[in-house]
Amino acid sequence: MAGFRFQSDILDKRKIFDKVTLIEANYPIPVAKKIIAEYDVVIYLNLAAPDQAQWFMMVAPNYKNMTLNLDNSKAAGIPN
Repeated sequence: MAGFRFQSDILDKRKIFDKVTLIEANYPIPVAKKIIAEYDVVIYLNLAAPDQAQWFMMVAPNYKNMTLNLDNSKAAGIPN
């Protein structure tokens, strides 16, 4: 969970969005659908199993559910 919270902190620090709100829920899809009218963008993690996670995004005005594919081609962390 700390790693997922860290990703939220990164979004906030990068100032990509005016406001970043972290909501932790056991069932993220119903929560995301409930709050979409309050936000222009909702990004959520669907953790189907401990080793099976997928990020999704819904964007105003139609809030179509889109898969977020992370680019894992570069090593994480600070460059040497």
